[in-house]
Amino acid sequence: MGTVEVVYGGESYRISGRTLEDVQHQIDDILALGTSGWIEALDGHGTRSPYRLLITPGVPVCIAALPTE
Repeated sequence: MGTVEVVYGGESYRISGRTLEDVQHQIDDILALGTSGWIEALDGHGTRSPYRLLITPGVPVCIAALPTE
């Protein structure tokens, strides 16, 4: 398991304890329904505040696996 960075709306978020493939499958499953859905992430800039990101068709989302230390 690792940490996945999510760039959404020009902001950086983090999802810990999951793989890139796992997050990708969750997003794919939401979009396959043709509707919207939420994913949970933390603020990627140190505050670690929880956020829910609305995944919906037509809204760009970028994900990347962060290197493990």
